[in-house]
Amino acid sequence: MLDPYQWTEPRSLDKVSRLIAEDRVNYVAPADYQPKSQLDVIVKGALGRIALRAGLKVV
Repeated sequence: MLDPYQWTEPRSLDKVSRLIAEDRVNYVAPADYQPKSQLDVIVKGALGRIALRAGLKVV
C-alpha cells in the first residue's frame, strides 16, 4: 500500500517499479480503504481465491 497522495510522484513510482521488478510484491495499490477502491477489489479477490482453494462457497 502506498499513500494515495504520493501515488503519482516519480520517487514513489520508482520504488513501486523496483518492488515489482524484484518480485517482492504481488499487488500494489494506494492506501484507500473506501469500498470499491483498487485496494478493496484486490483484497476481496485474494480472499475469494483463498476461500475457493479451501473448498468454501464464495458468494
